[in-house]
Amino acid sequence: MTTNSTTVTNYDKNNQGLFVLDPPHSKWERQYGAPDLDVVAVHGLNGDCFLTWTSGSSKAEKATWLNDHLLYKLPRTRVMTFGYNASIVGNTSVAGIRDNARKLLTLLRDKREDDGTRRRPIVFIGHSLGGIIIKQALRTARNEPRFVDIADCTKGIVFFGTPHRGTDAANWGQLIASIKTASFGARPRFDWFKMLRPNSVDLMNVSEDFRPLATQYALVSFIEDNPYGKWGVIVEKHSAVLELPHEEQFIISGDHSTMCKFSNTAPDHARFDTVWRAIKHAAQGPDTSTTVEIRATYNKNNAPRQMAGNYDPAIVKRGAPGSGPALVTARLEGPGYGNGQGMLPWQDVRGGGKERVVAGKGQRWEETVEEWPNEGWK
Repeated sequence: MTTNSTTVTNYDKNNQGLFVLDPPHSKWERQYGAPDLDVVAVHGLNGDCFLTWTSGSSKAEKATWLNDHLLYKLPRTRVMTFGYNASIVGNTSVAGIRDNARKLLTLLRDKREDDGTRRRPIVFIGHSLGGIIIKQALRTARNEPRFVDIADCTKGIVFFGTPHRGTDAANWGQLIASIKTASFGARPRFDWFKMLRPNSVDLMNVSEDFRPLATQYALVSFIEDNPYGKWGVIVEKHSAVLELPHEEQFIISGDHSTMCKFSNTAPDHARFDTVWRAIKHAAQGPDTSTTVEIRATYNKNNAPRQMAGNYDPAIVKRGAPGSGPALVTARLEGPGYGNGQGMLPWQDVRGGGKERVVAGKGQRWEETVEEWPNEGWK
């Protein structure tokens, strides 16, 4: 750890784009070798690409942990931070989640192409709304050939207080933004708050689109431990986690803002220990021992569909669009499980995908899904 901040990047609340953070000194690469990992941080609502990750009440305590702390633990790392206009007041940008996700992908692709590091492993770090942008970015990267290298090279994602299922604080945020608008005449970004409300359609769409990809990445979720003043806990635990079997979950001291800030003080050094180790583990990719082999046949109007491969126990399996609820016959084959059959309902979700949590690791399931009339589902 550093005893004082050595960051030489100029801090500016209007920083937007992708910035490579400077190592602690000019001879760093000569001392430790060329980077073999890219870490990319994305801030959240009303955040900043530098200040979100910076803490300390004095010059001696001040630190931007992404390079002031992390590089001393993982010295062969290149750290980048992405900035976008996330202000809640006075924000005239029309860019939404998908626009900012695409901007992140474009800048990251260009940077890695320019310096010949297209195949270098990546770990993303997202605070709050930043985690949503990362999920959307990886979904886009998987679907578009121009960005597929980023999807392939991403090993893991570390989330800090990301509201995967929304937050009640979004309503309070909109109220505060309205008050500031009335006082200063600045235009608020009400669409941010609308998206972050519980059960928001846009938010659920991002989560559902990402879920089939989730097993490709190591996932770490940090959950805020302390209330944010009179607002209370901004992102409750049930929203801050993805609830996937291979996901690691940690409660970290701090409120929604300070949970991802680590100064040059002994208490923050202790808090940071779990964080850097989580990043190190995420860089190794997902634990494949948590996958199961699934083979399924989907029937809709006598048109069967097949899928097979290795999937997470909480995978969203895509069936025929609009197939509705279905009845599943499952046979488990594997040591210690014996052979048997069971019947259970499998409820439909948006887009015709059907979700079911499968117990067991490394076992083989063979399933036949038969159509069940919608009117029979209660």
